[in-house]
Amino acid sequence: MSKKQIWLVIGIMATIVVFIVVGSYFFHSYQNGNLNSEDFSNSKTSFSSPSSNGNMQESTGKSSSTNQVLTSDHTTEKKQQMVYHADIQIQVNQLQTAKKQLDHIAKQTSASMVSSSNSEKADERYIRVTYNVPQNQFETFLEHSKKISDIPPDIQIAGEDVSEELVDLQSRIKAKRAMEARLIAMMDKATTTSDLLDIENTLGNVQEQLEQLTGRQKYLQHRVAFSTITVEITSSTYQPLQTQYSFINQASKEFLDSCINMWIGLQLFAIWLAQALPYLILIGIISLVAILVLRKKRKS
Repeated sequence: MSKKQIWLVIGIMATIVVFIVVGSYFFHSYQNGNLNSEDFSNSKTSFSSPSSNGNMQESTGKSSSTNQVLTSDHTTEKKQQMVYHADIQIQVNQLQTAKKQLDHIAKQTSASMVSSSNSEKADERYIRVTYNVPQNQFETFLEHSKKISDIPPDIQIAGEDVSEELVDLQSRIKAKRAMEARLIAMMDKATTTSDLLDIENTLGNVQEQLEQLTGRQKYLQHRVAFSTITVEITSSTYQPLQTQYSFINQASKEFLDSCINMWIGLQLFAIWLAQALPYLILIGIISLVAILVLRKKRKS
């Protein structure tokens, strides 16, 4: 083979290499652009996530300030009749252990369970329990319940002042009882049957109203004496399995990740091959022409 033929082959091979390098450069630039855009969107998502934690901590801070207000209500205004209700959300790893701890707290504070429900979803389980807690044990119950949670719990406390309504009920009950006594005295002095029937009807209406007023009074007094606390305990269903079979889970995770990476690699190779196919066809045509020219010159 002459020097001219050697240089021709070298030029063809150089052209092939240039086409492959240029095609690979544009392909990798395209891929890196997609990855950078995905990283940017992920960074925005991760940046927005702390706000939820901030809200949770802020709500917890508000609950602590509400506890201080609750303490001042008990000490400074003894005649004020308040009805309190609290909602506390707790997150734990061991659901049944947390439930046993909560039952122990309820027993210590003389709290009685009003309702209980539980549910299990695809990725979590929760138990919701409502207690009637003596008002003097309200803060104690909350403080002990917060210690069960693995993270700072979300606590919301609401208070309702029923002092005015209780005073009004007391006055109305007093007036109705006085009217009842007068009607009973009038029945003893009634001389005709029609007067007796009228007094009995009026007395029956007064006694019915008196029963309604006293029932409402007892209901409010019970709500004042016993505050309501609803505790919701949430736990992930797969965490115990991860703790018990951590090696198996880790091995299976790595195997799946390898399979996914291999599949992605095959897809990327197929995409690169599809993009480089026109260059390969062009290189093949040039190579074929060069080979035919060299054979023709060799024969001549």
